[in-house]
Amino acid sequence: MANLRDIRNRIKSVKSTEKITRAMKMVAAAKLRRAQEAATGSTPYQKKIDALLRELSQTVTGDVHPFLHQSDVKKRLLVIFSSDRGLCGGFNNNLFKQVHKNLRDSPVETDVVLIGKKAHGQFANKKYHVEIKVEDFWLQFDHPHAKKLFDQIGRLFLENKYQQVDIAYNDFVSVMSQVPSIKTLLPMTKAETKTAQASQASPYKNYHFKPSEKAILQSLIPKALMSTFYGACLHSLAGEYGARMTSMDSASRNAGDMIDSLTLKMNRVRQAAITSELVEIISGAEAIS
Repeated sequence: MANLRDIRNRIKSVKSTEKITRAMKMVAAAKLRRAQEAATGSTPYQKKIDALLRELSQTVTGDVHPFLHQSDVKKRLLVIFSSDRGLCGGFNNNLFKQVHKNLRDSPVETDVVLIGKKAHGQFANKKYHVEIKVEDFWLQFDHPHAKKLFDQIGRLFLENKYQQVDIAYNDFVSVMSQVPSIKTLLPMTKAETKTAQASQASPYKNYHFKPSEKAILQSLIPKALMSTFYGACLHSLAGEYGARMTSMDSASRNAGDMIDSLTLKMNRVRQAAITSELVEIISGAEAIS
């Protein structure tokens, strides 16, 4: 049985760990609040630009933008969003399981874009070719930084190096729930460029556009795709903070339970030691008498 000194040292160590996990929880909660506001704030813009895109696309025929061009997929690019840091539960592992399955089931050759140190550690030494690697993406994350990466990926598609670009990220549902999602970014699918009911007339059919509808769509389509890409970044970042806050909260509770258990054990050991000393004193007294 451990002695009192060992138990006290163990309690002291667990209390120090508890202080760290509580501090990390508070930091994650503060960052989560801002990231969650950014993720939810981008949703109305995303919905509005998608609705406008669907309506205007009815008034234009023919090829409008290269990002809409669909061809036989010979090579695919998969963009994987992960965190730079750990201590966030199953945030990365749950996504990586989906990505591994997707890569195994892919009928075409697939290269990867690794965003975050955890993705690099998971996929860099595998058989997949790494087209782009960004380790400190979240350290300096903002809209211009995200757009620079999106433009780089878009050029690869326009150069026809890849005929399809997919993104894999954690969709932020709530603080307790981040759902791994894999969806196609390029080319823009037909579902995004047509209305739900084909028979419904466009509200813009009697309007005169300056510049033309085609020119507007040519400007609108990259913005809509960038909005989708940036939204995935925001959801991934908010999901990371939510997962870390939940993980640190659980770790703090476990540390508290361990402290209670060790304190009870320490009291029992101390009581046993006192009882043993009393027995020795009584036995000695009886022996003298």
